[in-house]
Amino acid sequence: MAGFARQVSAAAHGDGDEVAAGILREAGSELGLLGVHIARQLLPHHEGTLSVALAGGVAAAGPALLEAFAHEISSADPRFRQAEPLYPPVVGALLLAAGLAGTRMDEGALASVAGVVHNVYKQ
Repeated sequence: MAGFARQVSAAAHGDGDEVAAGILREAGSELGLLGVHIARQLLPHHEGTLSVALAGGVAAAGPALLEAFAHEISSADPRFRQAEPLYPPVVGALLLAAGLAGTRMDEGALASVAGVVHNVYKQ
């Protein structure tokens, strides 16, 4: 999927392909609806606004996808707001790997991993 997303994004933004831009808008809308669904599950346990971020490599697909995602988030509930991811995509991959290995990441471990990743990305 990631390779396909890059090709569609290149066609939409580099070549001005309107079909590709439509695919990105539809994908952004569907991802936004998924985010809304998850946010609604969290609402009973959360007070105030709830930030919803699009994380991973797909977040680099460009404005067509991001604008559709943001529209779904902001129009679903006034308590939802679109936010930037806290960490780069590799941190999510590390969390998934840790979970598969049976390791639970607490806030201290996550902060440590995020610090290392941040230092690597700065170089």
